[in-house]
Formats: sequence, C-alpha cells, structure tokens
Amino acid sequence: MIGQKIRQYRLIKQLSLDELTLKMNGQISKMTISKYERGIINPSEQNLSLIADALDVPVELFLFPSPFNFNLLSFRNKSSLSMSNKMK
Repeated sequence: MIGQKIRQYRLIKQLSLDELTLKMNGQISKMTISKYERGIINPSEQNLSLIADALDVPVELFLFPSPFNFNLLSFRNKSSLSMSNKMK
C-alpha cells in the first residue's frame, strides 16, 4: 500500500523515477524506489521521510488511508497528458 501511494504521488507530481532520485540527491536509487512502488520491499522510516520531502507531501500521507480516489487521479492525469500531446 505504501509503495502504491509513493507511485501515485510521484505521478501526480509528474516526476519520473530518475527525477525523484535526483530530487533526493541520489540518496535512494531508482531501482530501490521502483521496488518500493512494486511492493517488493518496504521503505525505512528515514527513506520514507526522504521521499515525502522530495515529493513535498507530509509523510503521513503514506501511512494512513487516503481520501483520494487514485484511479480517478491517474485517469485524469493520463487524459490531460494525451490532450496536451494532441495540441502540439
């Protein structure tokens, strides 16, 4: 669940794994973030705090149930990207 939230907030902020890694000055590797997002491993409290800071969200957003419907946010995010590409 934490990994899914990391991915969703990263996508909401429109950051790639590489960009998120850069925002953390390489303190957490792209591969490690990917493993968090896929639920293969769980982040330590320290790493979760680093990710929250890089995404500019409170760490609590990863720990408690979210009031947001992430499926809708993902759909809207993808829709707006498609629309912007059509306008180019």
